[in-house]
Amino acid sequence: MKAAQRIAQQEMVIGRLRLKGSPSGLAYELLGRLYDDQRRKLDRLKLIEAMVEVKAQSCMSAPRPRRTLA
Repeated sequence: MKAAQRIAQQEMVIGRLRLKGSPSGLAYELLGRLYDDQRRKLDRLKLIEAMVEVKAQSCMSAPRPRRTLA
């Protein structure tokens, strides 16, 4: 949640700079880095979710050893 708040805050800073007519190149650069960081985190989360799903499916489809009565 912190990353989303930081991105929203940076977008507001850029909006203010644009209204004032101030140069906003550095602000856009920071925003781009924040977007890239957020995208990398989401990609990693999707990869982890896919690995967990594959592992769960393999556990469910594997035959279970039968117990014999002694």
